[in-house]
Amino acid sequence: MGLIWCPVSNLFNLGRTLSLDHIQCHSSVALGTDSPLTAEGDLLDHIRFIARELQAQPALLYELVTTRAAHLLRLKRGEGSLRSGHVASFIAVRDRNRSPAETLTQISWEDIELVIESGRIVLSSMEMAARFPAELLEGLESIRINNIERLIRAPVQMMLRETFKGLGFWPDLSGRKLGPSLGPHTNPCRLLQPSDMPMPWCTAQQEKDQNIEAEPAEIAGLPEDCHGNVTSLVF
Repeated sequence: MGLIWCPVSNLFNLGRTLSLDHIQCHSSVALGTDSPLTAEGDLLDHIRFIARELQAQPALLYELVTTRAAHLLRLKRGEGSLRSGHVASFIAVRDRNRSPAETLTQISWEDIELVIESGRIVLSSMEMAARFPAELLEGLESIRINNIERLIRAPVQMMLRETFKGLGFWPDLSGRKLGPSLGPHTNPCRLLQPSDMPMPWCTAQQEKDQNIEAEPAEIAGLPEDCHGNVTSLVF
């Protein structure tokens, strides 16, 4: 038996959580996250919270999300450690002249430059992507999160497009604003936000389907060479 410890959720629901002495004495304990209804933020947010509020040592927190987690989940291919011959799953951040454990207690999602899963790039910053050959980046799509651009191995453009069609605005995820990539040629142009559109997306799409020439006023007022970039972002 084992325990996935979610102290942020415990404190929200119960006003208390397990002591660090209890966590240290039991090897079958790993750190996890709970529902965003009771535990705001992601795993890195929780790690910083525990280090700050519960005074947990970096070495313990590092174990809870690496070797202890792998042991609890009965992973057998070397997950939770970086060793020759083991599965290559890890994250990369800028060097802070600190140990990996200390670094982990100080970073947020914005600091993640690279994510490797089983030897394959699944997330990359634009700066890191410039260092890789093109074949390693095939299948990655660009997305903006709070105006920070990342490449992700997922059909994010399709998901954003379908979400925008249903909601009429770019979605938020855990308080973070999502949106399509600006692209290299859109700087001179004003990126249309849903609030700029004179009609709901669905209405505009229906008129387009009926061959009615309806062009949003914001697009009509832009220079001719900007139209293609803007409409590709508005979907």
